[in-house]
Amino acid sequence: KASACAKDTKPFQSFSPHTDPMGLAILGNRLYISEFGAATAPRVVSIPLGGGKAQIEVSFPKGRNVVGLGTSGGWVYVAEIAASKTKLGAIYRFKP
Repeated sequence: KASACAKDTKPFQSFSPHTDPMGLAILGNRLYISEFGAATAPRVVSIPLGGGKAQIEVSFPKGRNVVGLGTSGGWVYVAEIAASKTKLGAIYRFKP
């Protein structure tokens, strides 16, 4: 019954299948989300805290996967996992 769910909390934001959010952080009035990159290219998107359309902040080439996200001092930090012994992981930062 639809009425049974009427009191449930509504989603703040919906994502397409297999988006795989891996990290969340707030900076200013935006929520930053790192997307792993299983079905799409890995990337960092941001959404206004009041709701609204997601904005792509940084994209990475397909085949690289991001796993974490943090903010400090006005910077957004995002971590990429190592793909192999020769393709090492990295931490990137950007100022929105």
